[in-house]
Order: sequence, then C-alpha cells, then structure tokens
Amino acid sequence: NIFDLPSSAALPYETDHIAGHAFMKGDLLADIMGFYKAFGLDLSETHKDRADSIVAELEFMHVLCLKEAAARTKYFGHINMVVDAEKKFLMEHLGRWVGRFARGARDSKSTETYALLLEITEKFVRGECAALGVTPLPVSTTLPLVDDSPGLCETPGPEAVSDPGVLP
Repeated sequence: NIFDLPSSAALPYETDHIAGHAFMKGDLLADIMGFYKAFGLDLSETHKDRADSIVAELEFMHVLCLKEAAARTKYFGHINMVVDAEKKFLMEHLGRWVGRFARGARDSKSTETYALLLEITEKFVRGECAALGVTPLPVSTTLPLVDDSPGLCETPGPEAVSDPGVLP
C-alpha cells in the first residue's frame, strides 16, 4: 500500500510535507478546518482521517468547483467568495504539496495505478492554479499568524452586538 511506505515523501498528508514542527502542524490543520467550516463541511464521522489528507483536500476542491459552477449559473452574487476560497486554498494548501506528494509516491516505486492517479491529480491541481492565476506558496514559507485581509466570513463590528455576552 502506497500510504504505508516508510518514506515521508509518500505520506498523503499536507502537514507531513509542509510543517517543520508540531506547532506548525496544529496551525495548518486549524487553517484547513477553517476552510471546511466556512463552507459548512466537517470531517466524516465514519471515515476517520485527518483534515489534511489528500482525499479530504481534493474533496473540498471538488465542493468548491461545484459551488463555483452553481454560482455561475444560479447564484452569481457568491461567485467571488467561492473563487477567492479556491485561490487561497490552492495557494496556501493543496497547491503547495500535491506535486511533492506525487513525486514522492512515484519515486517510492508505487503501483502504476497510484502513479497514474497521482499524475492526474497533480495535473488537475496545476491546471486549477493556472486557470485561477495562483502561484502556490513555497514549501519553506510559513503561513502568516495574522491575516489582515478580509476573510470569507465577515463578522459585524462590536457596535453591531446588542448583548456583549451573546455572539451574533
């Protein structure tokens, strides 16, 4: 099985390719879960796996692509939010490590089936990056701890809260 290989390059988890230490792994996992939660998604209760698995991240991109298609046909007002999320997720997460994972799996002499699937996956992610004009962050770059840019889910300022003990 490709995912049971001792080589860390063949592990199907983003944090195993990106994070340099345990604290960074936690930050990355929290950021990934933030993306999922912003779109109403959570990890499966029956299929136990980490948020940074290749399967979870590709499934999230699938959901974003479906939402983008729907936004282009029905709900045009949300298209910018979805495309911005796609760009940011590719730049900060999936686009950063999928090529490294695919190369590691190929180098580990995995089965032809896995090698072909990972080649297709890598091409899909590269194609999405090119189509959206995204350049993934280098693996050596850490994500900023504080992001001053507007988020996907804006919250009202303190003046909009009538009862400070209750979240809006």
